[in-house]
Amino acid sequence: MDLDGLIKSLVDNSAYINRGRKGFDTEGQEAEGRINYTRGIAGALQNFKDVGASRDCLVIAFAELTFMEQDLAYSEEDDKDVRDSLNKGIQDFVDALRCLDIVKKPPEYQIGEKLFPTYFKFRREGCPWDAYQVACEANKSRIKNILRTPGLNMKEKAVLKERFANMDIGRDAYLELQKAALSTS
Repeated sequence: MDLDGLIKSLVDNSAYINRGRKGFDTEGQEAEGRINYTRGIAGALQNFKDVGASRDCLVIAFAELTFMEQDLAYSEEDDKDVRDSLNKGIQDFVDALRCLDIVKKPPEYQIGEKLFPTYFKFRREGCPWDAYQVACEANKSRIKNILRTPGLNMKEKAVLKERFANMDIGRDAYLELQKAALSTS
């Protein structure tokens, strides 16, 4: 998958969604707002379907990171709860990308793995519950909370559900990378 093209498309679709939302709130621009919003939502849904189909942890992490950065850029300055949540999610995926870089270097990952407790709460199938796993689980919780928002339309729910499913796909693909790194001698 062309990661640069995907990121550009996510940025563009996020901008259409934002223009659409602003159009809904502007007298006389409702129709244009609806067109922009529909275009952005449809594009974002396709983006996230493609992301999931890639089954690539790097693509999944960058897609989420990009979309959250765009949400943050378009959020209201005084919406502290939303901004705090997005900043936390962004930091989670920045940390996840650091782990993704290390897991691809088995000797380094094997040393780092020893820093994690062996207790089952800190492991999944014998592999450490590291920043990539944490980012996926935290983002699932964030998305689940958004899905509970009253009045959320079905198009937005479809995008959120696709993103939610992608977190399991990313987590499982990353687990396979962990297993491979830890089995290499």
